[in-house]
Amino acid sequence: MTTKIPALLVSLLIACGSKSAPPTTTTTPPASGGAPLTIVELKILDGDEPGLLLHANGNVEMNRRGHKGDPPTWTPMAKLSADGKMAKTDGTDVGALQADGTFKLANGETAPFKLDGDVLVAGDKRISIDDKGVLQGGNPGFQIHVEGATDAGSRRAALLIFAISTAHKKSEDKPPVDISVPAQVSP
Repeated sequence: MTTKIPALLVSLLIACGSKSAPPTTTTTPPASGGAPLTIVELKILDGDEPGLLLHANGNVEMNRRGHKGDPPTWTPMAKLSADGKMAKTDGTDVGALQADGTFKLANGETAPFKLDGDVLVAGDKRISIDDKGVLQGGNPGFQIHVEGATDAGSRRAALLIFAISTAHKKSEDKPPVDISVPAQVSP
């Protein structure tokens, strides 16, 4: 799991520790007029291995465990709002979902994916979440599924987190924005 789903999220998010607010479910249309996200408790897994969590307060966490099969070690990574805005845990903007389904990064660039309703479009791939929570249309070999996505808005939220965690700039083979987690330092 550490190499499939969250590998890029590590390079996308700087964990500075965030205080959790009481869980709530929020659905609001983005200020830009695009489709809303429903922020609920979601878990994105590769097979049985947990990789990413979205909490109902918008906090996103990544499993940073050492080896496949080890117990999860959750690290706060970002905060996602119902209007499609994402920020690092220190409050620094990462980017925002636009009305046309693209994700505009804080540096002004557009991420290499877009949401088309509750379908993620990345290159020639159209990825959706079926009624059992399984991602459809992605790379063969990935057994990614989502627990907790019950409506179009929560599927969009799960797909946006998945896209950000796996997006690469093909031209530079670098993540579209630095949201990295610093390496742990032993005392």
